[in-house]
Amino acid sequence: MSKINFLNQNIFFTTRQYAMALKIPIATASRQLQILKKEKSIQIISRGVWGQTQHPFFSPYGAVPYLLGNEQGYVSFLTALHRHDVISQIPQVIQIATTGHGRKLSSSIGEFEFFHIQPNLMQKGIETHSNKLMYNIASPEKALFDALYISSRKGRRFSRFPELNWKMINKKELYRIIDDST
Repeated sequence: MSKINFLNQNIFFTTRQYAMALKIPIATASRQLQILKKEKSIQIISRGVWGQTQHPFFSPYGAVPYLLGNEQGYVSFLTALHRHDVISQIPQVIQIATTGHGRKLSSSIGEFEFFHIQPNLMQKGIETHSNKLMYNIASPEKALFDALYISSRKGRRFSRFPELNWKMINKKELYRIIDDST
């Protein structure tokens, strides 16, 4: 595969994916990617993760699967509630539920905040967004549940919610998610 074909097919990618697709050593791939970065064709998102911010289908949400690495995770909390029109306020950070450690990541494409959730809570209420970029996102009910879950464990985090559009919440589904988690 050529460099141009690879870049045409991948908005986000890792150094390893690039090297494997072009059948070159990782060190060579790394040097080539640094050159593309200097030319402003791509940006480094996180260590070993690259993105094409000028691509017409670019969205910072598409980086989430790459930032998670080997962890399970999905967009949730206030970010997902906003994406589902449950709240009107736009969160300043992209909030992600993960099986990994909680952490914050500041990158060239935005701020990401990862919250640790028990793996058994990641089995229901998660949808795959698959327009041009694929990533997992909590349903409105699951995002509300996750925010309430974290607020019960992290002190004042999510202790106040913006005004909720309850018309966008399926209460039966919310109760089912609550029942399944206990």
